[in-house]
Amino acid sequence: MRPGAYRESEVLARLRDRAVADLVAKGARLALTSQPMSNVTRRPDLSERFADAYAALDDEVGRHYAGQLRSGQCVPIFPHEGPDRVWAPGELFMRS
Repeated sequence: MRPGAYRESEVLARLRDRAVADLVAKGARLALTSQPMSNVTRRPDLSERFADAYAALDDEVGRHYAGQLRSGQCVPIFPHEGPDRVWAPGELFMRS
């Protein structure tokens, strides 16, 4: 499975739930819950809607992401932008 396959334009074009496709196109991401997250808003309330949208694709990408969303392995997130940026340990050094 390619990382980020759920947000490729070909996949988004096939989603029947246009609201989910629009959210992903505008910046919503799926994040692994086992990884630390900072500077994002978690939206577990949207997990089932995202899972239903991807399950309807009925292909490897859809089954993979729908399964991860339903099992709680990943969750929809919305990154924060702006001056309140919180740097992860080592991130400032690696990007300078």
